[in-house]
Amino acid sequence: MDVADVAFLLMTAEDEDGSGKLQARQNVVHEVGLFQGALGFENAVVLLEENCAEFSNIAGLGQIRFLKGNVASAFESIRQYLKDRHGLS
Repeated sequence: MDVADVAFLLMTAEDEDGSGKLQARQNVVHEVGLFQGALGFENAVVLLEENCAEFSNIAGLGQIRFLKGNVASAFESIRQYLKDRHGLS
């Protein structure tokens, strides 16, 4: 974390809550907050899988959504983010 400028945090629908709703593992949700604190909200980007429950304040966070089981579908959005925010091509 000390040398990172950006973090992409992968939230996939891995766990099931009591009502049967699919959600990310709680340690990943915790890590989102950890990286937000270390890098800032704009540099901790959530990669959110389709059908994965959103946590309460995700609407205000940088996020890139991707199709269930296909994180590769987000690669162009990730590339564009890095180009726009960090000058990478």
